[in-house]
Amino acid sequence: EVCFVLAGEGIITTGGDLVGVHPRKLSSRAVRLLNGFGARADMIRDNATHQMSPGSVLVIPAGVGHVWSSVTSEVACLLLRIDPAAVVPLLSANDSQLYLHAHGGTGYATVSPPLATASATTAGLQKVDWGKQSTWAASLQRYPHMRHASFADARSWAQPMGWDEWTVRLKDAAHSVPMADFNLTAPCTSTDDLCKATWFDMQRYKHWAVLGNQQPWNTSRERTVALMRRHEHAIEKGLQNTSPHKWFGRASGRLAQLQQELESAVRIGLGKHPAVCSVGAAMEQYRALHLSRGWTVPREVTRIMQLVPQYEAREGGVMLVDRQDVLRSSTAIDLEPFFTSRHSVRQFSSEPVDQKLLRKAAALAMESTPSSGNKQGARLYLLTTEDAKRVALTIHSGQRNIQFREAAAIFIVTYSLEAQSGVRERYSVWVNGGLFAQSLLLALHAVGLAACPLNWSTEPKKDLQLRAHFRIPESERVILFVATGHYPPQFKATISARSRLREVL
Repeated sequence: EVCFVLAGEGIITTGGDLVGVHPRKLSSRAVRLLNGFGARADMIRDNATHQMSPGSVLVIPAGVGHVWSSVTSEVACLLLRIDPAAVVPLLSANDSQLYLHAHGGTGYATVSPPLATASATTAGLQKVDWGKQSTWAASLQRYPHMRHASFADARSWAQPMGWDEWTVRLKDAAHSVPMADFNLTAPCTSTDDLCKATWFDMQRYKHWAVLGNQQPWNTSRERTVALMRRHEHAIEKGLQNTSPHKWFGRASGRLAQLQQELESAVRIGLGKHPAVCSVGAAMEQYRALHLSRGWTVPREVTRIMQLVPQYEAREGGVMLVDRQDVLRSSTAIDLEPFFTSRHSVRQFSSEPVDQKLLRKAAALAMESTPSSGNKQGARLYLLTTEDAKRVALTIHSGQRNIQFREAAAIFIVTYSLEAQSGVRERYSVWVNGGLFAQSLLLALHAVGLAACPLNWSTEPKKDLQLRAHFRIPESERVILFVATGHYPPQFKATISARSRLREVL
């Protein structure tokens, strides 16, 4: 954020540590439309002061706490909010003017000290007359358009282009038409539509998996539990090592990060969550290993043990498994008929399905599916009423899949974006979500239910419709549907000839 004082005098205090941090709610107007992720604080420790007067310019980096600690005379300042990551929505000049008038009374937002703030793109309050320069000022509300390319000539896209040019065109395509005006109910037929849909997906991932995980004050339940499991799982892999080294996990910062996430969990009321108990069990094994070898126990482990007073020994850490026990269980029955007898069934009997069977299948999928970092971000929405199934299938494909309305239930499989860790895991949601979906299909087969996956490769408009109707959070990616029910006495199954093994292996 760049603060340029137009009139008045005062002192801005910046820097240091924020004391008494109060994160803004993600649903708040400031987060959604003005500043992005941020927090308020009671005070700033170890700070610096800056005397501000007409003509003064102060550049405040993202995440740095700042406050008008003293105002000698009424201040009017222009705030330039730099937002290259597109955290907040772009406003036109007209929308910006209407917004300021609606929330500031006369188009003004007034300085109101003292209030310490910090945010991803900006923090602070301003008093600016936007009337004379609304067009110019509105362009500074967010990252300005790089250029407005025309996509009438699709042949230009066939030419080789560098990453920078592709990025420019992708952004231009996304900004050229407001998202609300997208006509993406039909299959994507142009590069322009492809760019818009890609940008739509990228914005959601960036908001929840990249920017959200970069903020130390973002203490959502999903994020806290996922990161705690991830750091604990790294320690578990160290415990699994036949030759562990002293204080493993400390140099990499895993122990400190685990302590930080555990403290966050306790602070937001998750002290008895199974993931917290699992951490306690793993740390007890870590502590016992070090003591058995005459090593001192890291202070982080001692602090973690203090935070987790109750846990069961088998809830986390590692266990000794006998090879013969595994082979005895895995070869007790011939599993080849089990796999080859599973079909994608599109006809179901009218017999109602006991909810216990559906829950048992979901539990089997949960227990048997691996996930990167053991973050377990899979989520299920179970639809059993006729109205809910009809709405979901209509949004999915209109009348094309009308036969699935005979299904006793429909699962909507989603995966939490908050369980992902930044840019490098941008594809993990599909990998982990796909693994869980396949486990669910096999689990339904194991409890004697027919099932069929329904692909959810769809357009942004349908995605928004589904979320609005079934209250699926923006922080979750929809993976696919699974229709399930009892088998009819006889049914037709597609043969779907498979590729030869030599084509795959």
